[in-house]
Amino acid sequence: MRRFRFRLEKLLALRRYAEREWEIRLGQATAVVLATKASIAGAEDGIARSFGFPGAPSGGVTLEASAVVWAERYRQGMAARLQWLEGELAVQEAELEKVRLGYLEASRRRKVMDKLKERQSDAARRAATREEIAVLNDIATSRSVRWGEPAAEDRQ
Repeated sequence: MRRFRFRLEKLLALRRYAEREWEIRLGQATAVVLATKASIAGAEDGIARSFGFPGAPSGGVTLEASAVVWAERYRQGMAARLQWLEGELAVQEAELEKVRLGYLEASRRRKVMDKLKERQSDAARRAATREEIAVLNDIATSRSVRWGEPAAEDRQ
């Protein structure tokens, strides 16, 4: 029996390679989006913590003007950074969606080739089985003719 050889194996390998490349790009884009989300969370946390700065009024403690000015400037800077990060996140999520669509297309193309290979392999296996059965039938028939033995159906 001959071994099955898929004629489009090189194309399948290229499609697998392309899918892997898109998978890597998807992972990188996801990492960038997650890092930006973490930066946004850090900025929001920084703004929240700025309300509890040392010198803040608590009980009968007097408030220093420089500490209030510092805290307000810090909050404004963090708010500007937060706004910039949210804009960056929107751009990165759009890029992530493009990469995701590219990955899905590459994956679909590879799966089509895998299915084609599987179908051809099954067809080759069925053809080989038919050939083997035909050879075995020929051997059985020639043996019974040559030796004068009745066929297996006739013996019963």
